[in-house]
Amino acid sequence: MRQSAREHARLLEVAPLGLVEPVAADLGFGYTSIDLQSDRAEVRADLCDLAFADQSFDVVACFHVLEHVPADVAAAEQIARVLRSDGTAVIIVPWDRTAANTEEDFNAGPEERERRFGQSDHVRMYGRDVTDRFRAGGLEVEEVLWSDLFSPDEFRRCALDGDDDRFWLCRPAGT
Repeated sequence: MRQSAREHARLLEVAPLGLVEPVAADLGFGYTSIDLQSDRAEVRADLCDLAFADQSFDVVACFHVLEHVPADVAAAEQIARVLRSDGTAVIIVPWDRTAANTEEDFNAGPEERERRFGQSDHVRMYGRDVTDRFRAGGLEVEEVLWSDLFSPDEFRRCALDGDDDRFWLCRPAGT
């Protein structure tokens, strides 16, 4: 995120957990948070229909959100739209490295979703095609392994899940 730090830089956090805002403040970023349901966010907004102007943000932090959103490609399109041309989205989603394709089911009940997707409010489990879905939303995608950033001991201390062994840095396509 430090690469994007500049005067008047802006960060959008989707479904805030309280972890990103202090980092944004330390970096001198303007901070905005959105969520469709939670009162923790500053703005109640649908990630698939953002009211922000094009190229409004330098960074979008979207951690464990897209697996809850039925129209994840539409959400990726909105992320691409609100990112500045040199901006970066940091996206984390649960994924199954053994599955070639993303599995989704919008009609499954909570127990079935828990069994298939790991949580009762998830509508999908991403497969190895996860980057294709982000690209379909107009994002260029770079996959980053946590192990490239942290030693095994640091990985454990940060309580990172071995199944979530990577995240994705995304930029608007064509920039």
